[in-house]
Amino acid sequence: MGCLTDANNYRIRMYDRYGDQWNGTGANVTITSGGNVVLSTNHGGGASSTANFNVYGGGSACVSGPQEIDIYGNGVLIADNDTTPDTTDGTDLGIVEGSGTLSSVFVITNSGSNNLNLTGTPRVDITGLNAADFSITTQPNATIAGGATQDIMINFNRATAGISTATVTILSNDSDEASYNFNITAQSVAPQYTMYYENFDNGAAGWTSNTGSFNWTLGTTFEKGEGDYWYTDNFNNYPNNAEAVLTSPMISTLGYTNLKFWIDFRTNTADTEDGMRIEYSANGGTTWNTLGAVGSGDNWYNGNDADGIANNAHAWVGDNSNLDSSLSRFEEASHELPATLYNNPLVRFRVRFESDNNGQRDDGVLIDNVIITGSPLALPMATDGPADVSDNLTLWLRSQDIPQTDGSLLTNWNDMAIGNDASEIASSAPTFANNIDQNINFNPTVNFDRSQQQHMRGKGGFNSNDYWIVVRSSINMTNSLAGETMLLGAKYAPINPAKDPSD
Repeated sequence: MGCLTDANNYRIRMYDRYGDQWNGTGANVTITSGGNVVLSTNHGGGASSTANFNVYGGGSACVSGPQEIDIYGNGVLIADNDTTPDTTDGTDLGIVEGSGTLSSVFVITNSGSNNLNLTGTPRVDITGLNAADFSITTQPNATIAGGATQDIMINFNRATAGISTATVTILSNDSDEASYNFNITAQSVAPQYTMYYENFDNGAAGWTSNTGSFNWTLGTTFEKGEGDYWYTDNFNNYPNNAEAVLTSPMISTLGYTNLKFWIDFRTNTADTEDGMRIEYSANGGTTWNTLGAVGSGDNWYNGNDADGIANNAHAWVGDNSNLDSSLSRFEEASHELPATLYNNPLVRFRVRFESDNNGQRDDGVLIDNVIITGSPLALPMATDGPADVSDNLTLWLRSQDIPQTDGSLLTNWNDMAIGNDASEIASSAPTFANNIDQNINFNPTVNFDRSQQQHMRGKGGFNSNDYWIVVRSSINMTNSLAGETMLLGAKYAPINPAKDPSD
């Protein structure tokens, strides 16, 4: 229990941990102080018990004693000379994207009664290969009184992607831990960029289907989607022992690592034996490998015995959605890509659907919106930006640079940052306006008609920490309406995205 000073009415509360009630005869709990028994008790039943006791004839030893240093992170004791950083105690500060900052708070405690003097210069010293990547917000006081604590915050910031390690040393007048040491680590990773995005609204974009009586067709069916998508023709009672393969063009990933593959899909197969899966090639299509297994990615495959493909083949099978057909029943799935596809000019993908011969058939499968994200080996840098802010700028759509005439459809909007242009087919494109009635601050505008579902898409997106946007409402704003205005916002779920995920 540690050292208790002489005093009356200390209280101890005991719990029955195993739920079998207190048992045995005689005293189960004994507390001594200075050689004197101050409590001897047991409890015959119930889940807990409380007893009071007095300390005398020994508690005076608490009045003086040596200083004792301990250091805690996240409430967990960090052992002296700990060389294995861990997120549990905060010595592993974690992972941050780009040049962001990580911080971890540590607590220096003095469990003794004498003053603990921190004698180092600086009092908390960080050394090692990557010591410059770490810093102390505020150095602790030189003296920590008995029973007191002192917080310190260690920050991490690294200019380039990589793992940093260092050693923290605190010198003091502790008798057996005069040099308290522990290792810390943190990692910076390159920001993720969308290096490939295809929504097929402007055509096949180099993707090709096998030929024959059963294949993939680009267009639309009765299934709701975003413009055109690929479906197994004719999306109605696919044949037995059928195979449909959709193959991508050559995709170069030169300059990118840490790749991830994304796809929207819809399956409606008769049973768990007919299925669809993703395959990849690192050599331009000479050899192929299956991407992932059930559960190895986000929403990745749900069947482990799609015999139409092969015995025990993993694939998407069955009907993926119970939503009404008036809503989109596409889902999003994603999977990390293997290192063989990093920085590779010969990458290809294909989507394979196969059925068996058991006579059970249904509509088939659909895919859309193929995306590949990755970390660039060299970060792209915008040469300019709004208000001269170009750091980490990935998207700058500026209306005054649009080479259109007033009232024309805007099917392509050039990005002024690093080439993340926004585009849309004419039937869903917004209108460019450059006239005295619709301009804002004398600048042209882009008008989106919600009733016509007008929009634009691009691989830059609005996935950023900060954005600037100028919006003028088509109605007069009042005090009562101001609180209902949302410039940008959405609720989103990768599975059944057409359904409000908050329901």
